[in-house]
Amino acid sequence: MRAGKTEEDGRITLIQSDIWIGFPRAEQVLDRLQCMIEAPRQTRMPGLLVHGASGIGKTMIARNLSRRYAPEYDPASGITRTPLLLLQAPPAPDERRFYLHILATVGAPATALSARAQNVASLEVRVVALLRDLGLRMIMIDEVHNLLAGTHREQRRFLNVLRYLSNELEVSLVCLGVSEAVDAIRGDIQLARRLDEHHLPNWRDDAEFSDMIQTLIAAMPLEKKSNLKVKSLKQILALTGGVTSRIFALIKDLSIDAIVTGDECITDDAIAKWTPVWSRHANPPSAAREVRGVKPHPLPKTVAPLPDELLSGWLSRLAAANYCDDAELLAHLRIDTAHGTALNFNVDAAAAAKIANAARIDPDVVRSLTFPAMTTREASLTAQIPFQHCLQCSREGLSLKHWRRAWAFDCQVCGTRLVPTLGKASGEQMPEKLINRARNGAARLEYAARLRSSKQFRRAMRAVTFAISLKAFRGDPLYALQGHRLEVRLFGLAAIDAAQSRPLVKAAISSSGIDDYARVALLRAFDKEPRLLAAVVYIARQRAKSIGAMAVESHN
Repeated sequence: MRAGKTEEDGRITLIQSDIWIGFPRAEQVLDRLQCMIEAPRQTRMPGLLVHGASGIGKTMIARNLSRRYAPEYDPASGITRTPLLLLQAPPAPDERRFYLHILATVGAPATALSARAQNVASLEVRVVALLRDLGLRMIMIDEVHNLLAGTHREQRRFLNVLRYLSNELEVSLVCLGVSEAVDAIRGDIQLARRLDEHHLPNWRDDAEFSDMIQTLIAAMPLEKKSNLKVKSLKQILALTGGVTSRIFALIKDLSIDAIVTGDECITDDAIAKWTPVWSRHANPPSAAREVRGVKPHPLPKTVAPLPDELLSGWLSRLAAANYCDDAELLAHLRIDTAHGTALNFNVDAAAAAKIANAARIDPDVVRSLTFPAMTTREASLTAQIPFQHCLQCSREGLSLKHWRRAWAFDCQVCGTRLVPTLGKASGEQMPEKLINRARNGAARLEYAARLRSSKQFRRAMRAVTFAISLKAFRGDPLYALQGHRLEVRLFGLAAIDAAQSRPLVKAAISSSGIDDYARVALLRAFDKEPRLLAAVVYIARQRAKSIGAMAVESHN
């Protein structure tokens, strides 16, 4: 009884997919390659050149081995362990193109690299460092006969690259190609000596061929057994020339015809009537396959984000781990910005999904690295660009969110006092009393911002405005707290602490003896509050008189 249409479609799809038949000659090569990849590292690693006619099965063998040693992601180290790297030789012997192909194959940024980063020397350093980190043990180069498309000098340079990678990384080198590939490899005597040759001949009319055909037909999802005569086997050999890919295509075509006609088996008559129309049952384009082609490949190395880490800082660490810069990484992920700082305050769902896929984390984790929704006051106290950092944590490539806050004073990770990103490297010359006052003022500023108390915040900003006026600083008080002038920032934060008790008296004390320039700055700063400034001036004068009177009594 014939199967239903849905079942027929499923069986035809199965036939059209890649089928691996472990015939002895293929298993022999696989066993040899497996011994090579499992061999311990040594100064001179073993190599192999597998050659034969086009379509004889070299690529199928290589892909089967690559599936056995597929890349495996290690969450603990954040590294995609890649024991085997299967590459196709470029159409012509081009070192730069070859290095870029290696980066693209392992999922590292390649086409998005800057022009300077794409020179051969830079690419060589990047590729060697990355492949060493991935734990590579074997490089397989398919279609190595493409070398013959270049000049003799270009061939020698490309072969030198292969030999260099094998020596530098201590990995086995395997080359696959048609018989002409032997001539290409023999162009480098040193490389030829370390590559053993293994020839895959065309199939012949013998017991091995008969067994292979029977095994292949048995793998087809047909409901009846196919009993072929010796004459039909010889005809298959004549039609295909003993080439493996053509034999597979013939058997697949006949199997599909058997399902469509309802015969459910391959007959001698079908073989006699068969014509080599190779595209007759070609695979239709798969929507799923198209989607996979667009989906970015995960990065070969990842780093886990830390609590309170800023998205731009984590992206920088991610880029450094993959030997590229931020702009190259973002271009590789197809995110329309050259600076990660543009994502710190808002990252859309599409960008978060791309980053998450590349770094193998959840999109919600990516979004958690941005600043959360803030009030207008909190936003005004959060710098758009970095103005301070922790020396110790910065050496490890970290960039934390709390460093951007105007009230941040000490690093929450290591406890070290934060220093300006530009300007003075440290505040060692600053008085310790001023530093302690500034630390207390920073805590009070955070309290005012978090408490959402307008009165507390207004008092703090008045203190900062008065302090920076004394320092002859021309600018907004919020900018002073997020600027690179350490002495102005410390003085402003210390003023916040001082303003908590008897602020007018302390302002009067601070303003005593100031020059005319600073006094003009005060008038400009408090042009909308003349009564407040007048009170400060009055208290300062009264204090000066009191001090003068005490000095006269003491003299008498």
